[in-house]
Amino acid sequence: MAQQNYSSAFANGISLSILLAIIGFIVSYASASYANVPYLQILSAYNVSGYIFAVSILIFAFAIGKIVSGYFESNPLVLSSHPVTQFARYLLVALTYVIGIVAAFHLMGFQISNILVGSAVGGVILGLAIQSITPVILSGVMVASSKTLTNGGTYVIKSLLLGSESPMLCKVKKIGFLYTDLMTTYGIVERVPNTMLLSNSTFSRIKFGDEYRYQTDVIGPSNTKKDSQEIMENVKNYFRSKDNKKKYKVPEIYFSQKLNGYNVFSCVLHFNDINEFNDLISTINTLFDREFKA
Repeated sequence: MAQQNYSSAFANGISLSILLAIIGFIVSYASASYANVPYLQILSAYNVSGYIFAVSILIFAFAIGKIVSGYFESNPLVLSSHPVTQFARYLLVALTYVIGIVAAFHLMGFQISNILVGSAVGGVILGLAIQSITPVILSGVMVASSKTLTNGGTYVIKSLLLGSESPMLCKVKKIGFLYTDLMTTYGIVERVPNTMLLSNSTFSRIKFGDEYRYQTDVIGPSNTKKDSQEIMENVKNYFRSKDNKKKYKVPEIYFSQKLNGYNVFSCVLHFNDINEFNDLISTINTLFDREFKA
């Protein structure tokens, strides 16, 4: 459907461009052949045919740009979400537009040399601006090409810049040219600059085959009536009992360390559906809290 829309826009643009070109040729021929006719002298003096040709060229360039962009978005052989491919797409489209604009200026009677001098000055300004954009572009290429993240993959991401001191479990929705879209287990989509992901974050892949494995720590007071071994066994027994109505798998639980009067337990959770994560974390915390208070 998208390809049909782009093809339709391309056909309409080409048709309009040809129509204007024909009108331009007619005006140009009439102005040259009947130079003594007052009205045609006005058309020649104001270079009306040149302006018509310029509009025709701009429409033609726009149509070409549309079909190139549509090819990258709809062709199944092209990974349009890959930053390298996106860069090639933007470069080709921009080149098409630049050529069309320069040709249009020439047809309207502007000196190309003046345009190039102005472009050189603008290029210096643009170059200074690009210095701040280039790291973002390169980081997008690196995120995808290095397979640090993959579309549809699920990762534990640790980054203070994402607004949370705790690790975040996220699913990669789309790796973009400048940003990556991450969906949390609460269904919130975070759009994160690729530079932030590469320079300030760590990633852990948690899916192994059809199973997810997530490690979390639970901290509780060490001066409880129950020892650590009893606490761990009671939590595991819940998952083995009939009370576990959602049939969650028995987690791996280890007594990690004592820390300033607190016991730290490391839990490795096993689950098959990412939508179980929030309830499973809540269940683990509730069970440990109950054991600490007993």
